[in-house]
Amino acid sequence: LRDLAGLLNTDGGTILVGLRPDGSITEIPLDPDAEPFDFERSMLLHLTQLMSQMLLPNPMHSMNMVWQYKERNPILLITVNSSPTLTYLHPVTGRDEGAHEDLLCARRGMETITLHDRERDDFLIAWKIKRAGLASEESESG
Repeated sequence: LRDLAGLLNTDGGTILVGLRPDGSITEIPLDPDAEPFDFERSMLLHLTQLMSQMLLPNPMHSMNMVWQYKERNPILLITVNSSPTLTYLHPVTGRDEGAHEDLLCARRGMETITLHDRERDDFLIAWKIKRAGLASEESESG
C-alpha cells in the first residue's frame, strides 16, 4: 500500500503481484479445490477493501487491476495513474506502533519513501507547482 501511495503521488507506474524483481514467479498459494475465478474475485475484493480503508482519499479512480498468467501462475497487474489529489497512507491503529497521523509517500527512483518535515514541505510545494502547470496547460489547449 505504501508503494501504491507513492505511485499515486508521483508519476504513476505498475506493480506486479506474483513476480519477483528478477522476473521469477512468486508462488501465490491457491486452494487446489477452489475455482480460479473465486480466488481472483476474493483477492481483488480484499485489496479493494484494504485500499479504501488505508489510502485516503479512495484511489480506485486512478488504478486498474487485471489478472494475467505466466506459466499458469496468477499475476496481478496493478496499473497506477498519477492521482489528481494527494493520497495519504492511513496507519492501522494497533498494527503500526506509534503511528497516529496519515503518511505522505512518494517515489524516489525505484524506491518509495515516507516524507517527513522539510522533505514533506518541499514535496508539497513542488506538487502544487506541478499541478498548477498542468491546469494551465489544460486550459490553454481546451
